[in-house]
This record gives sequence, C-alpha cells and structure tokens, in this order.
Amino acid sequence: MSIQPKLKNKQRRIGLTGGIASGKSTIANAVEVELNKLHKHTYLLDGDNIRIFLEERDITNLIRTPEIDMLASTVSKVKEVRKALWHLQKNLAQRLKKAIFEGRDMGTVVFPEAPIKFFLTASAEVRAERRWKQLRAAGKEVDYQEIYEALLKRDKQDSERQLAPLKPAPDAIIIDTTHLGIEEVVNKMQTYIANKLGTSPRGSITPLGKVA
Repeated sequence: MSIQPKLKNKQRRIGLTGGIASGKSTIANAVEVELNKLHKHTYLLDGDNIRIFLEERDITNLIRTPEIDMLASTVSKVKEVRKALWHLQKNLAQRLKKAIFEGRDMGTVVFPEAPIKFFLTASAEVRAERRWKQLRAAGKEVDYQEIYEALLKRDKQDSERQLAPLKPAPDAIIIDTTHLGIEEVVNKMQTYIANKLGTSPRGSITPLGKVA
C-alpha cells in the first residue's frame, strides 16, 4: 500500500510508541520508506538510526543486550535524563517539518499534540522470541528464557515508573502485532494515516523484512 498525500507543507508528526520488541523500529522504518517514496521527506528519529561510539570504537551492537535493556530502563527514570532528551527531541521536531518519532513516551509526553499516534504491542512470548532471533542474527549467544524474564521485568519497570510511564495515549491507535507481519501492520497504519490526513491509499507494498 502507498499513500498519495494531498497536504500542504505543514508540520506533520507521527508518534509511534510501544514496549521492547513490539516492532516499533522495524515498522517505523517501513512507514518512513513508503512516505519517502512519495518525496514527502519524512524523517525517522529512533535509536536504530544512530551509531554509538566509545572514543573511536563502534559499540552500537554491544548495547543490544538484555542487560543494557534493563540499564536503559533504569537510566530513563532519571528526571534530568528525560528532560534533556525531551528538549533535544522537541528541537529536532521544530527543524524537521515532517517526522516519525519512535520511543516509549512519544505520544503521551513528548508529542501529545501529534495528530497521529500509534501504540504497538505484542505478547511477551512473541516479543522475547523476536529479540532472541535479533540477537542470534547478530552473532550473540543468548538464552530465550533469560530474554523473556528480562522483558517481563522491563515491561513492569517501564509501565510503573512515575515519570513518563509506558502507556498508550488516550487517542492512540493500538495495534497488536503478535500475529501480524510487517506488511499487515504498515497497511493498517497507512490506511489510518490516509483517512486521518485526507489522502488516498492505493497499491501495495513489498514486505521489508522481519519485525524485531
């Protein structure tokens, strides 16, 4: 599916929220690709588009582990950290007229005014399997049960924290990706985007890989 926009050059933000391994990054990338095919120059802002360096060493792949997942959740509870990130994200949004923001509080805290918000979810078992496959594909020896238990722990920590807890915005469209592939999820999102913004969906998209 593709969309044929009929919009003037206004600020358009799409907030994509969800828990760990719910498909946020993969789906956000897929939607960005489809929008950019139409020369709408929509930017995707998420952690998967950033390389992390420690001095001159690229450690991007080293931080994709259950241990770092939990540490990230712990650090994200620090008020000063979140305020710094919110400031950065809002500044970027002012510079980029059209953008997809992916994270755990995009629709509730960072951009509550965004006209389009999605919340992705999936069963804990499926999400743990996705993360397990992702890490295995990266050459890491990981245990599924360990990932599953860490995922449950992070879900609890993210959803129960006082500052910007993980939850859908009141007006977010909730999509359960447990039994859906990328193409199905993107089609659902693009249909909603088309209806919301007065555009015309047509055609079909090509699957862009696995949901991770």
